Amino acid sequence: MKKELRIFMVILGSVWIFPVFAQAAQEIEIVFDASRSMNELAGNQSKLDAAKKSIATVADQIVPGSKVGLRVFGTAQVKENVRESCFDSKLLMPIAGYDKATLIMDVMGFQALGQTPLGYSLELAGKDFTPAPEIQKTIILISDGEESCGKNPVAVVKNLQIAGEEGLSLLKAMLTKQHNLPVAVFSAYVTPELEKQAYEAGAVDVIHKNIGFDVLLGKIHRILAARHRLLGEA
Repeated sequence: MKKELRIFMVILGSVWIFPVFAQAAQEIEIVFDASRSMNELAGNQSKLDAAKKSIATVADQIVPGSKVGLRVFGTAQVKENVRESCFDSKLLMPIAGYDKATLIMDVMGFQALGQTPLGYSLELAGKDFTPAPEIQKTIILISDGEESCGKNPVAVVKNLQIAGEEGLSLLKAMLTKQHNLPVAVFSAYVTPELEKQAYEAGAVDVIHKNIGFDVLLGKIHRILAARHRLLGEA
């Protein structure tokens, strides 16, 4: 059975308990905000220091046997080209066997220097998991929630959580009514599993939203040309 992607946010200055972690081993990715806004004070300490302290609480609640990864954004110094910092998101620990000591040690060394590509980092985090649909996947975001690079983190989260299921349902419904209709799946979160499901459902192509306009136009022309040939033969 397919598991939905869960996303939790650690609000700085609070202690959160995640009882869901105790249920079973799973895949977890911690997304850590080390951008400049984390240097601001939250009470008598910086947001960054509060975030570093919260990591120990989070780490203690992860059930043994889980596979855990760590992604950080905002650690690169902002230079003349500010936009470069909006792509500063690094997967420091790919999702694998849980090493609590290494995780905490890496986080303690972070410095808050750059922009806040929060939405972009969540998009990348969604692609860091294995495509196996039966494995529970969880993103833990540790951040003050301030996006500075133009993305809409809320929209990104919604897109991650539906994980292509609504599009596949629509695809099947359309082809049930018009079995020879050429339908392409267009998604920002293309995984091998999604591609497999889309083609099995009858899609003629699976297109990633990040491709260039000329490539997209070429694909559409080829799909329409194939459609015209099919109608001509009929």
